[in-house]
Amino acid sequence: MTDWRNKKVRIAARGGSSGLAVQRNRLMSERSLTIMRSMSRAPALPAAERRRAIMAVTEKLLVERGKDVSTREIAEAAGIAEGTIFRVFATKDAIIDAIFADAFDPKGGWDTLAALGSEADLETCLVELVTLLQARIKRVMALFAAIGFREPTSAPHMFEQRRLGYQAVADLLHPHAARLRVSPDDAARTLHGLVLAMTHPMLTDRPIGDPREIVDIALRGIGRADPLPGSQE
Repeated sequence: MTDWRNKKVRIAARGGSSGLAVQRNRLMSERSLTIMRSMSRAPALPAAERRRAIMAVTEKLLVERGKDVSTREIAEAAGIAEGTIFRVFATKDAIIDAIFADAFDPKGGWDTLAALGSEADLETCLVELVTLLQARIKRVMALFAAIGFREPTSAPHMFEQRRLGYQAVADLLHPHAARLRVSPDDAARTLHGLVLAMTHPMLTDRPIGDPREIVDIALRGIGRADPLPGSQE
């Protein structure tokens, strides 16, 4: 009888140890999952930075996958909970509207160029300016391809945006007015039109990708610097 009881105690002890091991493993697994979840989440950001981050991720997904991308997909790509999106934007449409407003901002990226405009020579200033304009045009084209035409409700009307864009370019050219054959205002319109015409694939069959080529045409035209032999010039 005693041997039987001792055997039963030993079996119970082994069962208890096994149960403790299972419980310990479960706790470790839950802790690991918690750590993994916290590692996969994006770090906390100030509200303005979180807004920009959500917009950047959404724009990338829209261009890659089209307008049917979901807020769940946006949240996964941004490394945040889906509810975090709705603490910043009321709807997905609100994110898209903010992206278009930023893309159409006539002075977006102008701060760096404004500082450059008063220090750099005209050619350097124009190359940086054309680079910015081409990037803006390509960005808007990509958004139109993904979403279709859309005028942001929070931005000025298209004609007002264009006027503000011309004014921003003219402001950058004013320090170099002495080197221009036309006024900075007229130069701004000419340059803006030239960049659009030489960048948009629907306006030319040979888009110019190198900003320096566009600047060369803007400053020197298509004529020869020296008159041809035998000409009356």
